[in-house]
Parts: sequence; structure tokens; C-alpha cells
Amino acid sequence: MMTRAVLGVLAVLTAFGPARARSQAADLIVTNARIYTVDENRPVVDAMAVRGGRVVATGPQRAVMTFRGPGTQVLDLGGRTVIPGMIDAHVHLLNLGNSLRNVDLVGTASYDQVIARVVARARETPAGTWILGRGWDQNDWGDTRFPTHEALSRAVPDHPVVLTRIDGHATLVNQAALRAAGVTAQTQDPSGGRIEMAGEEITRLAPGARDVGFVFQFYALYPHLRVRENVAFPLECMGVAPAVRRRRVEEILQRLGLEALAGLLPEQLSGGDQQRVALARAMVRRPRLYLMDEPLGTLDADLRLE
Repeated sequence: MMTRAVLGVLAVLTAFGPARARSQAADLIVTNARIYTVDENRPVVDAMAVRGGRVVATGPQRAVMTFRGPGTQVLDLGGRTVIPGMIDAHVHLLNLGNSLRNVDLVGTASYDQVIARVVARARETPAGTWILGRGWDQNDWGDTRFPTHEALSRAVPDHPVVLTRIDGHATLVNQAALRAAGVTAQTQDPSGGRIEMAGEEITRLAPGARDVGFVFQFYALYPHLRVRENVAFPLECMGVAPAVRRRRVEEILQRLGLEALAGLLPEQLSGGDQQRVALARAMVRRPRLYLMDEPLGTLDADLRLE
């Protein structure tokens, strides 16, 4: 009796198996491959099944072949490698070249470290050639005052040096760069050096009180903050209540079509999406004035109208 019951169950399963395979037949099965799944528990498999443009199964070939149907294409890759598709796989070689050409000053803990990195670059750079760098932040140093040129000029006298602060708001140069620019002790202060808004000289106000939204040419997104955190940052500096901050951030993310990217880091974004995040960060403050350093030329025309 038990034997007949077991055989009956097996018969049912055997009959059900082909029906299940037909209802879930794959359009494509890839075999004999080295497939990276981005799954920590099973990082590499040798087969996968695809249906409707989506991966429906990965694993050993014997298991994946159960998704084979009459119209399934089977592709033997002969041991080749398969990796997940990239959202944006193109490269910006010019930006890469510029970043390699400049001295990276991010993370320097003192003015001395800044100078040391510039000196190292000067040793391999012909005299008279300009040296550019970016990324210093005096707030990370023991002495948080802005540096002056004297120590840099003594250490690097034969190369004009231009070092931009991490946020692009300040630039440090040495004496050679000052000479090249024609700036001396006799140079007059520039005219028109006051910036006023509604009758108030905003250059004398703390940055958070200036009611100005900035969009920088190179975006200046914080690399360690995700999109939502980058957009929220100015509101945090202004002391906006958390509930209000969250609401305003979500509103601007939705307005600029950034909801799906809210959890990504800047390095995971395309150039256009980085522009949108920079714009969202400026708009979330709802300022009276926007200062934009030519960053929006490649955005959609209808978005610029927003």
C-alpha cells in the first residue's frame, strides 16, 4: 500500500514538472559561463535563465535547464565571464585626466600636509609649470584659520601654484602665481567689491544666513553623503526642524525626478544626475537669490524652466 502511495506521488510530480517548466520557460539560457551574481552567498554560478529581459534563475546548469522550453535559446559561452549590466558604463576621460593632473588635497590634516603634497608634485614637474590642486579644508586642521601664502611660497618658489578649497569658495596661491597674475603690494583693491541684497551686505553675514542658493560648476557634492543627505545638508546647517527638513527634501527630490536615486552616492550617478542633485540642494533652501556657475547647460530645457 505504501509503495503504491509513493509511486502515485512520484507520478503526480513527474506530470507536474513539465507543465511547470512550460509555464515558466525562459527565452534564453546561458550555460558554461562564469557569472557574477553579486550575491554573497553564491557569488559565482555557471548558468542563468532569462525571461522577458529579466534574470529569472541562476545556479548550476542542471537546475537552470529546467527552465528550458520549446522556444528557449541556449547559449554556451565556453567559459566566458558575465557581469551585471551597468546603469551608466561610459567614461569621461577628460575629467579623469584632470583629476590625475591635479594634486589631490582631500583629507589633509594640516597646512604642512598640503605643502608636502605640492612639493612632491613640484619635484616631478618642470620649473615654471603651473601646479593645480583641490580639496584642502582648514576646518580639518588644528588651526582653522585660512592659510596665507608665505610657507607655500618658500617651499615651492619656482612653480606657480593654485590650490582650490574643497568647496570651491576659496583659492590659495603662492608668490609665483601672484607674480604671474601681476598682483603686488601696490595693487589696488578691486572696485565693486561689495555684494548687497535688499540693502544688506551679505559678505559680512555667516554663510547660512545669506539666503543664497549656489550651484557650482563641478557640483561640489559631498562624496560620503547619499543623494538625500546631500540635498538635506543646507537645511541641517540652517537648523531646520527634522520633520520639516524631511518634507522639503522629499518634495524637491520628487520635483526633479530624483526619488529613485535618493539612496545613491555621488560616484554612482551620471554627470547629468549629479547636476540635478546640485540644483536640488540649492532649491531646497528656497532662497531669494541663486548663483549658478554655468552648471546647467546640459540639462533638459524644460527642467531649466523649473
